[in-house]
Amino acid sequence: MSGHLEAATRHDPSTGSTPTALFAWSGGGIVLLAERSAERWTLARGWRHGDRLDHVRRWSFADPRAFVGQVRRLVGDATGDPAAALAASADAARWARTLG
Repeated sequence: MSGHLEAATRHDPSTGSTPTALFAWSGGGIVLLAERSAERWTLARGWRHGDRLDHVRRWSFADPRAFVGQVRRLVGDATGDPAAALAASADAARWARTLG
């Protein structure tokens, strides 16, 4: 099963903050969500079970290359598909470049 990337934003109107771009990928039974906060790249992975996520784990990276590598590893582990892992990591790299 291949995944897909979705554009997403997060905004908390109560803080008056600007919306934050999120990276989202879903496939192989997992969901990946990522954001850049200050100088860190944060990635969360949850296993999809019905309408909830279980066994959620979070990683934080100082370097976007490490973030992109983790996306590739997680997608590859979940799907068993090297092409899907490569495509997801390319999407993650493009997203990271847009945030600088």
